[in-house]
Amino acid sequence: MYHHLSDAMLDDYLRDVPVPVGLVARLKQTAVPNDAELDELLRSPPMPDGLVDRLQAAIQDEILDESLRQTKVPEKLLVRLRTIPRARRRSAWRRFAVAASLLVVLFSAYCGSLSALLAAMRPKQNRDTTLTIIELYVDPTHSSLLTMSEADPTTIRFAPPTSAEMAELPIELARLDLTPALGPAGHLLQEVRRGAPLTEDVFLMRRNTLGSPQTNDQALPELSHVRRRQIAGVDLPLAPGYDRAFFLKSGIHPPVFPAAGQPTEAIQVPLVTRTDSVDLTRRLLLEGRTPSPSDIRVEDYIAAVRYGLQASNDQSLVLYATAGPSIFGRQPHHMLHLGVKAPRVQTATSTHMSIVVDVSASMRGDDRIGAVHRAFEIVLRHLGPNDSLSFVAVNHEIVRQVDFLPASGAAQLASMIRDLDPSGGDNLAKGFQAAMSLAFEAEVAAGSARHVVLITDGQAAIGDRDAARMRDLVATGETFSIRSTFLQLDRLISAETVPSSTGLEHASAVSPRQLPWRLVTLATGQSPVVARQARLQVAFNPQAVLAYRLFGRGPTAVTGLADVGVETDLHSGEEASALFELWLRPNGTEDVGWAEVHWTDPATGSPLTTERMSIGRSDIAVSDDETLWPLRAVAIVSEVGQRLSGIGDFELLNGRRFSQRKKPAGWKDVLEQAVGVHPSAGEQSDFQQMVDLIRQLEELALRGPK
Repeated sequence: MYHHLSDAMLDDYLRDVPVPVGLVARLKQTAVPNDAELDELLRSPPMPDGLVDRLQAAIQDEILDESLRQTKVPEKLLVRLRTIPRARRRSAWRRFAVAASLLVVLFSAYCGSLSALLAAMRPKQNRDTTLTIIELYVDPTHSSLLTMSEADPTTIRFAPPTSAEMAELPIELARLDLTPALGPAGHLLQEVRRGAPLTEDVFLMRRNTLGSPQTNDQALPELSHVRRRQIAGVDLPLAPGYDRAFFLKSGIHPPVFPAAGQPTEAIQVPLVTRTDSVDLTRRLLLEGRTPSPSDIRVEDYIAAVRYGLQASNDQSLVLYATAGPSIFGRQPHHMLHLGVKAPRVQTATSTHMSIVVDVSASMRGDDRIGAVHRAFEIVLRHLGPNDSLSFVAVNHEIVRQVDFLPASGAAQLASMIRDLDPSGGDNLAKGFQAAMSLAFEAEVAAGSARHVVLITDGQAAIGDRDAARMRDLVATGETFSIRSTFLQLDRLISAETVPSSTGLEHASAVSPRQLPWRLVTLATGQSPVVARQARLQVAFNPQAVLAYRLFGRGPTAVTGLADVGVETDLHSGEEASALFELWLRPNGTEDVGWAEVHWTDPATGSPLTTERMSIGRSDIAVSDDETLWPLRAVAIVSEVGQRLSGIGDFELLNGRRFSQRKKPAGWKDVLEQAVGVHPSAGEQSDFQQMVDLIRQLEELALRGPK
């Protein structure tokens, strides 16, 4: 049974067999045992443990091998077993890239650790600090009034010779080698001695040395202020076809899928005339920055441009509609622009206005001289053919003066006001006197009104002598029916009157937004509000419109939990617009929808409504060549607001689903569209200002923010 074992294996088995006791001694004897005795001795040793089991296992392995040899191998298995796997090739460039990446990571980690170690070991050094030194000069004629204190040689006392009862005025002079009394200067000096790195203070770095401008004409950055946002949102009702969760989460109107009989067919759109986010963008671009997307409202950009709408002759609101293919986005769709034009207030009699504008250094900023620029553009549009205007710009001297300008020269004056650069000190009394003289010399018809208006920011320090002279001029003007009005620009409107210390006790505070309408009231003699609680109502036919989307106007403050009516007062000659995206059904249905405007008459309080305007498929332009320039202009300005606010292009998917695709990062395509608009848009100064804003955004995108 061991015939299959090799000799080496048999040797191993035999070596494990123990030698019987006494066998070695017997072998050493002289007498050699015979074969029978030797066999007996070999049989006497016991069987090794496990040998039987090992022999049986060997027999079972042979039986298993024989069974496996008789098993038929499947053909598919043979094919797979005969297939030689392809050798995996490793790219040399890939191995090099992995090795180089690991080397860069290790080297960067090493350099970072070494830099941190050296920075921790380097001793802290004091940086150079610049302090502002204020020197006090005393008239030599009064030098005898200065007496040195005998007790304290660092103290000089000054006794003004006004009255014997007045106490002496001590002036403390502290040398740098002495510790002054603790106060603002004392704490600052102690911090400097202790090595305080004042140049690392963010506030000091932003506001120049210790917060003071280096020169008198240097402008400090304008401080930001928190302003309560006007509720101008729209909350559609909870209904099928309206993704309310997306709207509340993103603050962006999604495409709405109207359904027959559902409240999503109609929408009430607030009329917005504010341009706060546009003004913010212009201010930040001067500093090489762009605003935060959360501070941008698309409706402000739509309201920043006039679209050439014509007012009616019956002193009522007029509704206009233009529609055509969209010039932005990848998915073909249409845009619908609804514009509302308010009538212009007519002057009762001819008027001459002499306007004085403070152009001192404190009038810098968009809420000051910028508000004056915008106010004049509105006022000049309200001048009648028999009206005239005089203009005086004054700081410490008269900078500009225009005498008796008729209404035909409004464009010339508007350009001159835009070029004003506030600087220097102030001498309002001199400017007011010049304006009053022009009002006296103005040649006006009998019964004409004459006004003198002073616009300032309330920062001018008017002495008692100048204030008395201005009061005398006011009294003299009233005897000749010349009214004087002092307007103080205050963006927060925290006070009703200017403090009496300025000498302008009768001045009233106005916000930058109220300024043009106060001037219009003085020019026309009437209230500029022509429509109160104005609101736009729009409805779409679900048989023709697959989906629509409103531009701008995010959720209200209550997000639909309460019935909040968003309404706007429209002033003389104002325009308000709403813009929609439309995805039309390909069934050819003519009736697309309708729109109308509701408002309250400010004189009688009665409700008024425009005639319902029907919107048909035939009213929608089918090509870019047929699209009117107001629609192209509003599409461009809304695109600027959407890109700044991070709103993407919406595309419809199968059924009632949509996706939002990110817009391009650059401004080249928008600038090309803006430059190529119809020449009628180029005549609008506000649209040209928007083109300049787009050009600044493109330049900033190319060179990168500061």
